[in-house]
Amino acid sequence: MILEVGCNAGHLYSFLERHVENNFTYIGIDLSRGLILRGRETYLGFDAIVADAMHLPFRVKLFDVVFCLETFEHLTDPKTALEEFRSHMKCTGRLVIGIPNYRNPLLALWGILGLGASMCEQEHRFTPKIVKRILSKLFTIDEMRGAGYPYYIPSINTLCMYVKVLQKIFKPTKIYKVSKASKLGKMPVFKLIEYIQMFLCSPRS
Repeated sequence: MILEVGCNAGHLYSFLERHVENNFTYIGIDLSRGLILRGRETYLGFDAIVADAMHLPFRVKLFDVVFCLETFEHLTDPKTALEEFRSHMKCTGRLVIGIPNYRNPLLALWGILGLGASMCEQEHRFTPKIVKRILSKLFTIDEMRGAGYPYYIPSINTLCMYVKVLQKIFKPTKIYKVSKASKLGKMPVFKLIEYIQMFLCSPRS
């Protein structure tokens, strides 16, 4: 069973529907009822409720996977949220967190130019190092990946990152020819402007 924290209008659900061959049960939570309603209208089978990440309304040890993508930096109490994630995950569960990479100096420029979210919209401005330190208290970090270049710059490498992470969770998944994009993303100039840092974690016992 999959939980998405900050599900928005169902974009991850749509991605999973298209790229994961395994049968799965999905539920999302978000603070915006309007976004949830939009998702229900757009994606058949999208299931989500209005709920707070710091007070998950589910029984403990329920979820196989918890996704929290570009949401963690908006949470008022990230440490409490992580405790909630861990208590609601199975012992063999996986946590996937994706955050904007604030080592990237272009993020501020993108906000000033109006090409993406302003830095002031986030509660926290996490660097990968800070998130790694916070996560390591409750989780084992199995993998850390960076990809996705700032808004409006095409990034096949983002798809590559998602597919590779999903392959570690859902087997089998559909395989895509993304090797060229992956090699492109390893070039120093692209490493400099990585937008997303993704962490794949397992709960500590």
